[in-house]
Amino acid sequence: MALITEDQSSNHLLPVFPAVRQGHYRIFWIDKQINNQAQISHLKQYLTPNSSFDNPEQIRIPHSTFRIMKLLPFFLLSVALLFTQCKFFESTTESKGAPKPRGGGSASMSKETRLRSDIANYAQKFKGKPYLYAGKSPSTGFDCSGFTYYVMSNFDISVSPSSREQAKQGHSKPVNQAKAGDLVFFRRSPGTPIFHVALVLSAGNGTLKVIHSTTSRGVIVEDVMASTYWKPYIDSVRDVVRQ
Repeated sequence: MALITEDQSSNHLLPVFPAVRQGHYRIFWIDKQINNQAQISHLKQYLTPNSSFDNPEQIRIPHSTFRIMKLLPFFLLSVALLFTQCKFFESTTESKGAPKPRGGGSASMSKETRLRSDIANYAQKFKGKPYLYAGKSPSTGFDCSGFTYYVMSNFDISVSPSSREQAKQGHSKPVNQAKAGDLVFFRRSPGTPIFHVALVLSAGNGTLKVIHSTTSRGVIVEDVMASTYWKPYIDSVRDVVRQ
């Protein structure tokens, strides 16, 4: 709200600093609708030794001071707009950030990655345990699906103790996209039942490292892509970690 009007007869406040030019001065008429002392106090910050009060309703201010007064609102407005644009740019940059992985964002992906690593590390604690048909305990031994069932149960991931049922759980994914914690299934030929399951430890560059319980050697770690026995039987991969 402006504190001065253009002439003595005006009853409206103007949004800038209108005045009448007189010699080296600008004449400001103080609005009669507002307390004069309050207006004068507000204008004191612009007054110079050359400023003067000709009468109780009039202020004379030099041109140089007047120009500053006139431009100040626009300067302050420019600063405010610049600050607003900077804050908008910062918030936009932060909202964009790095591309978020599919399925839950960076925070949840980090949590999932740790979970997969924990599953792989935990499973390897049982390396060397004997094979036992229908076995589901390290104290007695494991069969292939009993081993994956036991490991996943430790992380509150519910899977069936049957390899054929496990092959229906979770989400299917390409073999070349397998990750630690996924389950890989084996089938002797198309149309025949699943006969074996293993837990993925790592994959990439043509390798598929798994840990599984085999009838001849118990729980072992091996790269099934490098195995002349297992590679031809690889059927599918299921992700039971990301529910």
